[in-house]
Amino acid sequence: MSDIRQWLHQNGLHQFAEVFEREQIDLEALRVLTEANLKDLGLPMGPRAKLLASIQTLRESGTPSASILPDSPPPALVEGEIPIIAGERRQLTVLFCDMVGFTELANRVDPEILQKIIRTYEDACAVCITRYEG
Repeated sequence: MSDIRQWLHQNGLHQFAEVFEREQIDLEALRVLTEANLKDLGLPMGPRAKLLASIQTLRESGTPSASILPDSPPPALVEGEIPIIAGERRQLTVLFCDMVGFTELANRVDPEILQKIIRTYEDACAVCITRYEG
């Protein structure tokens, strides 16, 4: 039994083993799958949700792929070989903005007042960001 087949069986999703093996998804590839990838594989929403939860647990465990299955021997390192540490990609949205007239305002008011004005602006931004789950 392949490692991916065994992992899917342990997570109650053995019916998708052929799809994963056909697409050559192994335990390393499993760690980087996204919901869109699972949707492309044709998995229904329920199993997708279960798989994503199991994959997230796998990612958080930080366990090397070879040792996530029982009875797996530890991977052997060749002398001088550096182990590969898996990274994680996250989407990040950054907003840069320039406040019209800020330089003039900064020259006109005391720093304490400017700080209060900026804080009020930041609070208004935080409300909008929270509203849209940013």
